[in-house]
Amino acid sequence: MNKLILKIVKNGHPKWRVDKIITFYKYNFIFLVLALLLLLSTSLKGQTFLNTPIITVIVIYLINFVVMYFNLHILSRLVTSVVPGLFTIFSGAYISPAGSPPPAGTYALAMALSIVPFILFNHREKVYSISAFVVSTIAILAFNGLNSLISTEREVEYYQSASNDYLFTTFVSSCIIFMGLWLLNQNSRTFENETEHLIKDIEEKKQSLEKSDLELRKTLEAVEQSKKDEAQRQWVTEGLSELSEIIRNNKNKTQQLYDGIISQLVRFGNANQGGLFIVNEEEYELEMVACYAYERKKYVTKKIKFGEGLVGQCYLEKDSIYLTDVPENYINITSGLGHSLPRCIFLIPMMYNETMEGVIELAFFQPLEDYQKDFYTRAATIIASTVSGERISEKNMLLLQQSQLQSNDLKMREEEIRQNLEELQATQEEMLRKEKDYIEKIDRLEKELHALRLKA
Repeated sequence: MNKLILKIVKNGHPKWRVDKIITFYKYNFIFLVLALLLLLSTSLKGQTFLNTPIITVIVIYLINFVVMYFNLHILSRLVTSVVPGLFTIFSGAYISPAGSPPPAGTYALAMALSIVPFILFNHREKVYSISAFVVSTIAILAFNGLNSLISTEREVEYYQSASNDYLFTTFVSSCIIFMGLWLLNQNSRTFENETEHLIKDIEEKKQSLEKSDLELRKTLEAVEQSKKDEAQRQWVTEGLSELSEIIRNNKNKTQQLYDGIISQLVRFGNANQGGLFIVNEEEYELEMVACYAYERKKYVTKKIKFGEGLVGQCYLEKDSIYLTDVPENYINITSGLGHSLPRCIFLIPMMYNETMEGVIELAFFQPLEDYQKDFYTRAATIIASTVSGERISEKNMLLLQQSQLQSNDLKMREEEIRQNLEELQATQEEMLRKEKDYIEKIDRLEKELHALRLKA
């Protein structure tokens, strides 16, 4: 039945009003059926004097359906709320002799019908429900006045019959009360079901919101982590860029290069002290070529044998050493507040093409994060490549110098040989000249001797 009524009810009403309109259709239909049964009963008993008001009520109920169809739901429910009670009071006043009390159960039936407005109207429409109740109550209180106006003596016999029919009136009143309570119970059950569905929907939406909130938090955490990772990558990139710039600006300036490298590593990573150790293959040791502590370059000379201390151990193992439990006698960093022990030591091997070029030693007051360690590890590779390049350049320079020296020696020897050849050639020419002179003298003497022989 509800589905049929919902097809008739026009859209645009809130749920609570639709429920009350459905109740109206049910109530209006029940009252219409009761009016038809009452009309049939009075016709069979020959009490035709009641037919006109009963038919009027039936017509009102039929018109009420039409009025409700045109969406005049408040007027329709007001009519349904008031008409049954008014009909009961007016009928009682009509059939009762003037000055007589109403037939038995009339007040009870009217009071039972006075609860109808509270069934057909929601608490949001209490103005209409209270107004309909007040009208019904005024009609009950005005019974005596109505009785004196519309009563007739010719209906005494029916009045006596109605007065004696107390059980029937009580039954009808009880049925009306029961019907009202049943409809109220239906509304209550509907409300409970709707409340359960609403609570279920709220719980589902709450779970959905919690899930969405969890997903949102995860998304925000992912975004924050992404931002953090991006900031860390940018920090590493910036540090490596600065390091590359220092290397570019100090080509062929070995000591300035080493000083710039250790200075940048200490300052950029907020370290408090750092040392750069380079391998001396001839002496089998690591030599500190640059040191930077507390924003100042330190002029320190230090040599460590392979395997000696943490620096030597880092060289042999070719792996980083991260020390957080720093011994008290390991390093003291002097600051404006006195002597403070670093919180952690980080030693990074400088290895390029599987060849150890040196070790970087850094001391910090705060523990390092993974991205900072990654920066120093990548920086160590770049520095190792630079040191290796510097070694190769130095070797090439030494070879070039040796080659130039050898070339100069060769040139000097060539010059000596050339001079010797020139002297030899000059000597040979002088000997040839003298030999020629000797031959000429010999020839002249022989000629003179021959001439003397001829004269003799």
